[in-house]
Amino acid sequence: MSLWSDLPPLSPKGNQPLYSQVAETLSAFIKLRQFPPGTLMPTENELMAVFGVSRTTVRQAIQQLESNGLAEKIQGKGTFVAEPKKQSQIRFFSSVERWLALQGLQVNNQLLTNLNGTPPDWAVNMGFPSEGPVRIIRRLKLLDGRPLALEQRILPPDIADLLNEDEINKNALFRALDDHPQAYTCRVLYSIRATIALDETAEILQIEPGSPLMVRTGIYRNASGRFIMAAQVVFVADPLDFRMEFVREDDYWAITDSPDRLR
Repeated sequence: MSLWSDLPPLSPKGNQPLYSQVAETLSAFIKLRQFPPGTLMPTENELMAVFGVSRTTVRQAIQQLESNGLAEKIQGKGTFVAEPKKQSQIRFFSSVERWLALQGLQVNNQLLTNLNGTPPDWAVNMGFPSEGPVRIIRRLKLLDGRPLALEQRILPPDIADLLNEDEINKNALFRALDDHPQAYTCRVLYSIRATIALDETAEILQIEPGSPLMVRTGIYRNASGRFIMAAQVVFVADPLDFRMEFVREDDYWAITDSPDRLR
């Protein structure tokens, strides 16, 4: 373990699961030391001793590194540093504001609430951690002065503290978070479904109850796999016409193996 002898211990963060903290520490250390692919990583017992955590926690952390392309297990040999996944895999991802700006349309954000609370069910159902307090930011998106969407963003407190007042009030939060290395989005999972407007939502969006809505729910992770944000945007469906083009010959063509994963 000579290469890893100065691996730092954990600095406990109450709002972040232990396995995620271990994975984040290992990821940062790999990048700091610039370990090449194929570098042998410490054993489970060594990591348990360094971090003072259980074997289950270590295994969850390694699984997180594997899912992010930073570690690779080889049966009978150990766990090795792997080639990191390309961040450009989300090259077509962007904010609603940017999508519409490309069409010459300007979206303005109006802050409704900015409060501390607990993660809502829709975020937990998408995989966002259920424990600990979060910051809940609700905003109304206006297109040419008319309501376009109702937005709700769920952030861990330390991530929310990275945003200044102007960003919370007006800017696209996804793009604002990208200015901070620990909040730079590298992986996003979206779920899109149709629904109808209930009384409160209908009043905010200035539409009739029962009007069609499109709900886009997403969870966002950073390079170490930590959840940095959950978001739900409820769009007024009538004015929407989303068009997407995919080319099979493109390097980023992919097919989801199970539609149930997006529910």
